[in-house]
Amino acid sequence: MPARLARGGAGVLGRAPPAPMPTPPAPRARRLLGEPLAAWVTLAGGVLAVWGYSAASYTIPVLMRDIVGELGWGRGEFAAATATRTLTIAVSGFLWGALTDRLGGRPVLVTGALVCAAGLLGFGAMQSLGAAAALGLVMGTGMGALGIAPASALVARRFGPRRGLALGLVHGCDNLLNSFVPGATAALLTAHGWRATARVFAGAYALVAVALLVCVRAGEGRTGTMIATSLYGSSVAILRYSKAAMDTMANPGTSSTGSSSSTGTSDRTRRVGAGKCASTKPKSK
Repeated sequence: MPARLARGGAGVLGRAPPAPMPTPPAPRARRLLGEPLAAWVTLAGGVLAVWGYSAASYTIPVLMRDIVGELGWGRGEFAAATATRTLTIAVSGFLWGALTDRLGGRPVLVTGALVCAAGLLGFGAMQSLGAAAALGLVMGTGMGALGIAPASALVARRFGPRRGLALGLVHGCDNLLNSFVPGATAALLTAHGWRATARVFAGAYALVAVALLVCVRAGEGRTGTMIATSLYGSSVAILRYSKAAMDTMANPGTSSTGSSSSTGTSDRTRRVGAGKCASTKPKSK
């Protein structure tokens, strides 16, 4: 018995211990076009985020005529009040970039969608220019969180060889979705009025927040690149705000190039019509 125990710990009966079972290989992640399927899910969240950044800018101009007509404001007054939205996008971009570095993209994007929803709910109930300016600050803060910088950086970090394609899809699908926003806004405006239309889009932003919770994983986008990309997004917003302010000062009675161009077109039509009438008069002998 002692001799058997001395054989390298072979056991009392002299038998070797059983060999450990081999570890099964880990299942391979499902891939699409050479990228993990989870990356494409994140891409869908990025498309929704960038759409949320742009959608309000396509919605409010369609509602403007009914808003100023009901509340008795001038178009220039309304444009100046709501210009706070673009200014806040520029200022808040730095803050959201820093928070994305610390917390990741998911909480920033979801917060932005919920803040935009709250701003549109208030927009549908506003009664004064002061309220319009304050709601512009609220909506600009939310749109800054949903902006191009956080979503693009988030998608870029998830993709490898297909990164360029992914970024192209983010911005291409954003424009594709927003091409339907003015028509949908006009249809809702005709059927339900501008206040109900604002509430409908507030609900759409709440649904975007839920979709972002599903598509974007916790901790994604927690890198050091967000500050640089947020600088780009803020610079673009500052340029847009400066152009809008100059347009408002140059044309205080109008709020968009579309209205001024339509006025110019009608003036040219009147001049051409007057010229035709003059040309049809009989010449005096």
